[in-house]
Amino acid sequence: MYNKIAQALVPYLPEGWEHVVMYAHVKPDVYEIYFYVMVDNKYVNCFAMEQDYGITRKEVMACFDEIYEILYPDYEDKEWYSATVRLTNEGDLVMYYDYDDHTEDEIEYREAWKEKYLQA
Repeated sequence: MYNKIAQALVPYLPEGWEHVVMYAHVKPDVYEIYFYVMVDNKYVNCFAMEQDYGITRKEVMACFDEIYEILYPDYEDKEWYSATVRLTNEGDLVMYYDYDDHTEDEIEYREAWKEKYLQA
């Protein structure tokens, strides 16, 4: 699964990327996936790459469709709330799971996620 995630992400990362941090929240037939990629010592949101890197929103969404297909069986097995993937340009991949339901505090949860995982 880890190799498949990496293979799905890498074609949609800009040249010179250092590492990427991806958030995934999947359920039956629906998902929320996004990532931040470190380029030149700054994080770039996956949906803000078109102007500087030529990677379109449509391409990013196709990547996420593929990642959903990879992650959903894992979600069915473990029923996690969210998964975070950290991938370096050297091929090191680590996956973190959160099993607590954050439906009621989603906004705060996302802010805490950014603070936790988006450290340079």
